[in-house]
Amino acid sequence: MRYRADDVSYELVTVFGREAIFSCDRIERDSVPKGLYQYEVRHDDCCQGIPCEVTKGILVNFWGTLLTREAIAEVEEYGYRYIMDDE
Repeated sequence: MRYRADDVSYELVTVFGREAIFSCDRIERDSVPKGLYQYEVRHDDCCQGIPCEVTKGILVNFWGTLLTREAIAEVEEYGYRYIMDDE
């Protein structure tokens, strides 16, 4: 189930060196305010809750939704970006 962006709660996070807001919920794309980029986060295949990839959309192992003011270039260009421990 997807929720409207203004109906869910968020926490402030830092991803790839930029601030973002994060929700554990799936968000309807058409409800995201203009000027924000929406990405979804996938967790590991072992179901330990470790975030491992940011993409435009996740089908399985959905972990949450990120909203950013700046585009994540690798996701825009390649469709995904892995989250590494050293970042």
